[in-house]
Amino acid sequence: MRLHFYLEHFPPSGSPLVGGTAKAVHGLASALADEGNEIVVLAEHERRQTAHHAGYRVESFPRDRWGRQPEMRTYLAEQPAEGLLVLNGMFSPRLGTLARWCRRMGRPYVVAPHTPYAPHVFRRGWLKKRAFWHLAERPTLQGATAIQVLAPLQGEYLETLGITTPRIEVPNGFRAADVCPAQSLPDREPSLFFFGRIDAFTKGLDVLVEACERVPQVSLTLQGPDWGDADALRKQGMALPGRFQVLDPVYDQPAAQVMSGYHVFCCPSRYEGFGLSVLEAMIAERPVLVSDQAGIAPHVRQANCGVVVSPDVDSIVAGLKTLLARQAEWAAMGERGRTYAERNLNWPAIAREAQAAYARVLGISANEAAASP
Repeated sequence: MRLHFYLEHFPPSGSPLVGGTAKAVHGLASALADEGNEIVVLAEHERRQTAHHAGYRVESFPRDRWGRQPEMRTYLAEQPAEGLLVLNGMFSPRLGTLARWCRRMGRPYVVAPHTPYAPHVFRRGWLKKRAFWHLAERPTLQGATAIQVLAPLQGEYLETLGITTPRIEVPNGFRAADVCPAQSLPDREPSLFFFGRIDAFTKGLDVLVEACERVPQVSLTLQGPDWGDADALRKQGMALPGRFQVLDPVYDQPAAQVMSGYHVFCCPSRYEGFGLSVLEAMIAERPVLVSDQAGIAPHVRQANCGVVVSPDVDSIVAGLKTLLARQAEWAAMGERGRTYAERNLNWPAIAREAQAAYARVLGISANEAAASP
């Protein structure tokens, strides 16, 4: 099967992978390539270049001075008609442009938003987002052959917005390189950890800090790239003297290894496509506290490796108290999380499911998909 994955900010050389979306595209692309598929990742860069990475190819294209992608469209027009284009992202003018091109050319495309169209998504810059929704986003979704969701909740939000396009479910996974030897829980007072972009509203970090004010038994560390909220969170964290810190990101260690220095991983997002960092915490054998808005929440429930909460202070406080009451089970919870992830959320298994789903989108059998490059 021939598949193109578009992600505007994918690194032109294939690495370093920064951010959950780039990691997800890389994980699925490399696993599908291992299954014998021809995979090309399309990205945008200041100049035209080609790179080979992890079994797939990265083709990067410049924009013209009006922000258009003429070279990319020319490249796609030259590709055989039987391929499929997967557009990764949301609320992107360039993604909408490629979708319109596909519709005009009669080419099938799949949209993979990665983030749910939850009500909170529209609360920041709501006027611009609502206008863009009606003018571009909705036509892009309605005109797609399918929408690729990470979890059922994403589909429910699409139904609420009146989107009737067929859906396929492809969760996120982990790579073998992400797995490191499990480390024992630290021998100190209970420590909470968040690892990801420091975006207080989206990631629910403001309510997490407030919840920790009411649970004095714990310390809290936030680590990741600053999206403009680090100073405000440090100021808010002054209410937790001696038990709160915000650290700079690290890119030279597996996330699971970094997480091993703490007891409980927290992801209280107001909205979250999947929660790749939660999966990385499960691999690190750490119990988790996760928002019910994250696509990984049903997996956490099935694995019984943590607690699922609403992204509000009272629910987070209750979740933390539940975890503290079960502190003697933390090691066992961590082991259950890792076992579940290894069985159900590894990229090779996900790639085989995705290949079958893409074959259905193209109207071919799984055997035909496996046999055709």
